[in-house]
Amino acid sequence: MKECAIQHDGVLVMGGVVDAFLDAFGAYRSRGLKVLARHFGTNVDTMRGQTYPVERLLLGMKELQEQFGRGFMTRIGRAIYERAEFPPNLDTFGVALAAVDTAYYMNHQNAEGKIGHYGWHSYGPTTGKMVCDNPYPCAFDMGIFAGMAAQFKVDARITHLDEPTCRHTGSDTCTYLVEW
Repeated sequence: MKECAIQHDGVLVMGGVVDAFLDAFGAYRSRGLKVLARHFGTNVDTMRGQTYPVERLLLGMKELQEQFGRGFMTRIGRAIYERAEFPPNLDTFGVALAAVDTAYYMNHQNAEGKIGHYGWHSYGPTTGKMVCDNPYPCAFDMGIFAGMAAQFKVDARITHLDEPTCRHTGSDTCTYLVEW
């Protein structure tokens, strides 16, 4: 799936993901609220317990990535593990990486078969690859993995494999080597 593009209406994203989006603004949260209000067509004061059309969040992410760059998308992604829903009992970074796809679907409604996946392939106890074919920005996904590593206090290296085939440049998938 190409970056920030979704072909299906009716997919909803949970408020925790929107909270993480806003956390990246830090002291400038009001700027993020303005962007989301413009794309959602309403104010988003209370995110928890709410759902929002994912295509509108993606439009906001695309706008901000164009304005502030991919580093800003990475910053948003880093906040995901703290705010989004994840399965319980994730006790290691490797176990958490294997659960990313499950968490992805826990944070979206009406999404099965519509929003792609996070495919974890373990190569051993401290290495593997993640194949992403979802509509979120490549830099956002890299931020998710970095944020998870920070939460588990591991020094992870996340390398984009085969960068010419990247969702940011129009491809349908990105593949990352994750080592820790």
